[in-house]
Amino acid sequence: MRSFPHRHPGPVYAAVLAVAGLFLLASCSPDFGSSFEKQPDGSYSIPEKRFGRLAVALSGMPAEEADSLIGVLYDFADSVSCSSGDASTFRSLSEMFAGTFFTPGEPLYDEDVYAAVLRKEMQCRTVTSEEKLGIGWYLNMISCNRPGSEITDMLLTSADGKEIFLHDELDGPALVFLYGSRCSLCRQLAVDLSSSESISSACRNGRVSLISIFVGDDDDVFGSMCRQLGPMWKNFRDAEHAVQMRNIFDLRLIPSVYAVDGDRTVLVKGAVDVSSIEDILPQLCR
Repeated sequence: MRSFPHRHPGPVYAAVLAVAGLFLLASCSPDFGSSFEKQPDGSYSIPEKRFGRLAVALSGMPAEEADSLIGVLYDFADSVSCSSGDASTFRSLSEMFAGTFFTPGEPLYDEDVYAAVLRKEMQCRTVTSEEKLGIGWYLNMISCNRPGSEITDMLLTSADGKEIFLHDELDGPALVFLYGSRCSLCRQLAVDLSSSESISSACRNGRVSLISIFVGDDDDVFGSMCRQLGPMWKNFRDAEHAVQMRNIFDLRLIPSVYAVDGDRTVLVKGAVDVSSIEDILPQLCR
């Protein structure tokens, strides 16, 4: 645990104000129950069940209100951590937010909420310059190919060795499947995609193209996955290892599927549930 020098009383006063603001907010919205509790070691944390209620509330808030509440929580945690020279309060809050809003598969996974958290963490005195580089990296991951943005272009190599850019291949609505190994999730997702009658029908009717991109190195994995996906899929490799080396896609979301419309705009980012892809087909193919 990194230690911090003791500061003048200013942060303590700021912490008092932050606590007052927190309890005022909690009293206005009693379902939040979002008060910190002091731990035996002198640090503060929000009990798990209370944080769960708070997280649900944050998910349904307008962005401005969510930013305000996140700010109150972090102002308190940052002030306590700086005043005491112990970052435990700050770390506890940070870990709870990351586990709830930035862990794929969690019920409340929400990149918008977590981006607001990261922006606030970037402003906190507890965070070192080195840690700010990491926060910037996470913010970049969140911004990669967000719904509403143009999908990132990249150089691809086809199975027969020809090079083409992704944007040149996207001449209409498409599903783009990225994978990096033959892990169980990769295999299952390939099976689900190849066996979906809705997806196959849309491809046969020319309403959507199907593109897979392998971001690994193993020729056997590439060949096996190409065979599993079947002849409807156009299969490519990441020619320059751009995904891994330049972080142009969120590495946490591999394997997954992106739904891209005819203007190369991302409609769905990082899906692993084929049913969600099937649900977007009418909008994608209209």
